Amino acid sequence: MLNPILAAWTLVLAQACAYTGSVLLGWHAGIFVDQLRLWNLRSDQTLAWQAVAMAGGGLVMIVVGLMVERFCRIPPKTARASRPRATRKSASPSRKASMRTEAIDPPGITWLRVSPKYFTVRLAGWALSTLFLAAVLCLPLILVLNGVWQSFPLWLAVAIPAVMLLLALWRLLLIPRQVRAIGYAEREDDLLIRRGIFFQRTLVVPYGRMQYVDIGAGPVERGLGLCTLKLHTASAGTNAEIPGLPAAEGARLREQLSARGEARLAGL
Repeated sequence: MLNPILAAWTLVLAQACAYTGSVLLGWHAGIFVDQLRLWNLRSDQTLAWQAVAMAGGGLVMIVVGLMVERFCRIPPKTARASRPRATRKSASPSRKASMRTEAIDPPGITWLRVSPKYFTVRLAGWALSTLFLAAVLCLPLILVLNGVWQSFPLWLAVAIPAVMLLLALWRLLLIPRQVRAIGYAEREDDLLIRRGIFFQRTLVVPYGRMQYVDIGAGPVERGLGLCTLKLHTASAGTNAEIPGLPAAEGARLREQLSARGEARLAGL
């Protein structure tokens, strides 16, 4: 179990790392933009590339700080104490924190969250997609700076990757909230799945409409002991999935949902 004092000190250092990375990123991004005005007047562009390297280091510090800050959070005990005893016994420790009830939720629902480790899966996907987009969108800037594409406006070549970077940082800040917004609840006749922050959605999947249930796991999910539960129904538009489940919980849900689906079909 993580020592609360150690977690508090680590959390402070993680926040300091993220704030320092933000300052480095903004400061050296401004230096690089300023050096672009003198690009054609200088033969040595060492200062500009050093600014790019420092800005990249600032971005890495932001990502590392946010990851460590996420890992140092301690689940609240109030939600665990307010649950019925039967629910607390059946729930795993990673899913004991209840979710806030929204206006679109059915009354009397206690949502179960997915594993906090799913944040790492989403972070890996964010990093790969951001690197790919950065490589593609920075290509015009590289061609302009090397004189290959002189007709392309320099300000536009800088603005395109800059806007992409801002959007990528916005997506990064939303990932923890998006993970916490994913929840599910088992009822007597159906399974409820909820997700979304700005645009919330609650999906109801009746057990009698389930054709089969399967489990999938990518390389990052397997390394973290997670899986994705996929529900297939008679209508392709109502297929649903629950990502970020612990492997044991995913196997339990697969067997239980399959049994309930067969029982409902047999009753028909």
